[in-house]
Amino acid sequence: MNILDKIISNKKNEIEQDKKQYSLQFIKNKISRESTPNRDFFGSISNSKTVALIAEVKFASPSAGTINHRDNFQDIIRNYEKGGATAISVLTEKRFFQGREDDIAKAKQISNFPVLRKDFIIDEYQVYQSRFLGADAILLIACLLETSKISHYQEIAFTLGMDCLIEIHTENELEKILPLQPKMIGINNRKLEDFSVDLSISKRISSHIPGDSILISESGIRERQDIEELSNYGFDAVLVGSSLMTNPHPQNLLKELAGVLKKDKGISINVN
Repeated sequence: MNILDKIISNKKNEIEQDKKQYSLQFIKNKISRESTPNRDFFGSISNSKTVALIAEVKFASPSAGTINHRDNFQDIIRNYEKGGATAISVLTEKRFFQGREDDIAKAKQISNFPVLRKDFIIDEYQVYQSRFLGADAILLIACLLETSKISHYQEIAFTLGMDCLIEIHTENELEKILPLQPKMIGINNRKLEDFSVDLSISKRISSHIPGDSILISESGIRERQDIEELSNYGFDAVLVGSSLMTNPHPQNLLKELAGVLKKDKGISINVN
């Protein structure tokens, strides 16, 4: 069993426990009565004249173990603000990434950032749960879901006022999601089977993506040169996690990464 299989097996158990604590109907009722307006995650990315920086909060990973301490949560968010991040990604998976579901609300209390819930969403329940937790956007991973489920979850999210970032790793996954006309496509440079990183994945796949989709490169971004190169391939934003969470001065790293102008995407090349 590879790492991803272990994560999904554990996630199914987590979801069952969550359903026992808060039923889907309870969550729907709470959303309808108490929800506040969402922050505009899509707008924050699309309106930026420079390559937007999505700064991630994660305290561990299956490949690296613990990379930061939860006691630093508030300082991390403050440093992201001072460094010029555009939005925040909060990893809520518990066992392998040491996330917590209430981290979304905490991040929004500390800052004005729109927040992406990054997790392994495989059940309709989690989409409603994400809104209940305060997420402004959710991550949908193409390799985990059939096209019909991605479409269904996306529709629910939009109804609830959330944006969707649909994540792919291969050209086949891109073909799978293009009929859905996704507003945002994330290309993850980290191979989920073994969590190794290869930035060329983003560069290779980007030429096949229509120019009207917001394009985000995820994982493996460590220096300004990486972003400058990705900008040349039409990327609107990058998601940076481990590089920030392992850096003693994330504010300074963000300042180094910020300010790369977006490039004209030119003529898009569609998948045949």
